[in-house]
Amino acid sequence: MEAVLILLGKEPTWENAKKVLSESTFLNDLKNFDRDHISEKTLKRIALYTKNPELEPDKVAVVSLACKSLMLWIMAIENYGKVYRIVAPKQEKLDNAIKSLEEKQAALASAKKKLEELQAVIEELYIQLNEKTELLNDLRAKEERLRKQLERAIILVESLSGERERWIETVAQLDISFERLPGDCLLSTAFVTYLGAFDTKYREDLLSKWRQLIKELLIPATPDLKIAVFLCDPVSIREWN
Repeated sequence: MEAVLILLGKEPTWENAKKVLSESTFLNDLKNFDRDHISEKTLKRIALYTKNPELEPDKVAVVSLACKSLMLWIMAIENYGKVYRIVAPKQEKLDNAIKSLEEKQAALASAKKKLEELQAVIEELYIQLNEKTELLNDLRAKEERLRKQLERAIILVESLSGERERWIETVAQLDISFERLPGDCLLSTAFVTYLGAFDTKYREDLLSKWRQLIKELLIPATPDLKIAVFLCDPVSIREWN
């Protein structure tokens, strides 16, 4: 009973023994005993009893079966305490390893989540890259078309620049023709209206007189106007011949 009192943290006296045995919670105290926190000092003290040959359970049973049960409990607690001292550091290492593993697993899960987010961002960037690449290709194709058009335009402008003087001359000639248009139209209209029935010589005489009259009246007209050229285009004239 002294060893029981030592484990329960009480002085191993007869008075304490009677008091503990009389408590209704005695068996529950033994069942719920905190066996994980037995000090080295306590283990050494109870070893004096567990190593005593006279206190072996079978010998104690001759005196009292209850004492045998208590002795078996004491020896079991002692063995547990010794084993726990060996296992506890390993258990602590295991707990630390499990905790570290859980932390690393949490970090891994977080890293995987970030990786998934980055992969989503990368996929979106790839989509944008493809869109921009397609747009760039379209712009390059358009630039190439415009460059060719510009080259053709430059060639056209350069080829037309040689026609500038001819255009200026043509415009000037058209301005003169436009100024002489009243007399030319008057003479041509009179020719078509009145001279169709006459021969060539008579036509020429009348045309000469009309030209002189137009000149005297200061009506702008083309000198030596060729009626056929004025009234018809060169293609039609060639077809007559």
